[in-house]
Amino acid sequence: MQKKINSPSALITRPVKADHPFNWKEFGDWYSDLFEQKTLPDYNLRETARTITAELKTDLEKLEAILSYCRQHIRYEQVYLEFGEIIPNDCRTVLVRGYGDCKDYSVLIHSMAESIGIKTFPALCFRGRGERDIEDIAVNQFNHMLLYYRDNGKDFWIDGTNRSGKPGVTTSDLINQTALVIDKGNSLLRKIENSEDNMLAISGSLRNVGTDLSGGLTFDLSGQYAADFFHYDYVSSDKIFNDLIYSWVKEFVSSKVIIKNIRTGGSKGIYSIIADCTFPNAVVKIDSCYYCNGLQIFSSIIPQLPLNIKEEDIYYYPKLCKVEINVLLPGLSEKESSFRFDNRWSLDPGPFTKEGRKIFLFDLKALQELMSKNYKLIKRDVL
Repeated sequence: MQKKINSPSALITRPVKADHPFNWKEFGDWYSDLFEQKTLPDYNLRETARTITAELKTDLEKLEAILSYCRQHIRYEQVYLEFGEIIPNDCRTVLVRGYGDCKDYSVLIHSMAESIGIKTFPALCFRGRGERDIEDIAVNQFNHMLLYYRDNGKDFWIDGTNRSGKPGVTTSDLINQTALVIDKGNSLLRKIENSEDNMLAISGSLRNVGTDLSGGLTFDLSGQYAADFFHYDYVSSDKIFNDLIYSWVKEFVSSKVIIKNIRTGGSKGIYSIIADCTFPNAVVKIDSCYYCNGLQIFSSIIPQLPLNIKEEDIYYYPKLCKVEINVLLPGLSEKESSFRFDNRWSLDPGPFTKEGRKIFLFDLKALQELMSKNYKLIKRDVL
């Protein structure tokens, strides 16, 4: 499922002398001076920041409140400037007029945070690279801005365009992307890591109808996985959003599933999809016995690598890497009245070292064997 990204691209470059090699720190110093000119708060901005954070204790709670305020009061619009598209508008202007783009969100959140003593850093990155892992990035490829914040040794990425409202979480298309953190005298490239909160949890129950399995399932997404759906829910019509959900379930859960009666909603960084699902031919009859395995139901949840792929070509895991399945199949177990798929796994998302590729392939093969294990079932009439 691909995003349509309308972020402004960077069409401004720092003038350099022909005999002077490019240096990220020097570029960061140049950009820092331009950015800081836009961050001077006035009384209205400082009081707004103090008011919305007055009852909160930790810096992260305060950042969450500021992020939530900006999401609610600042409308996303592309804003182009004559001096270049990676230079934000003045923070006071953004607050008063109530609209802006990614860099305007960033300058406003940065200024509000700084006015109450919280230091964040602007970060430039590229959105839309997909699954390619490229360490180097050209200045004119930057097309997105967010903020970098470090707390107790942990990295947080504050993105005003993230509709989940949870600070520290980016959308999944930024996983493993390189960002330039702007810090005068110490700007550096830093990788946006896979969030520890990322998880797809599937729960519910499925009943046997002939050779099909049918029932209600809930797909709970958290972390960067959830941020995608908060975004789509915000920008899409109901029909387009339902089509996106259907495509997503087919791509990441089951290529054969039939979905009806979709209900959706999100809060506290978790986005839930509830749907009536039918999995055709998920139960196989051999002679008088019935069998089922995880991959007959969740056929797309583990990717099948191309047979001719070389180990050195595996650099990034393109699927969901943390999954929990807790699905009940009532009346189908040979030994009990119910059978439950109860699996949980975590795979390294990459990018991989040489040794990391070997570990990943070993873990992936073990997971495929676990999910494809056949369980003998007893077919009973549906009540």
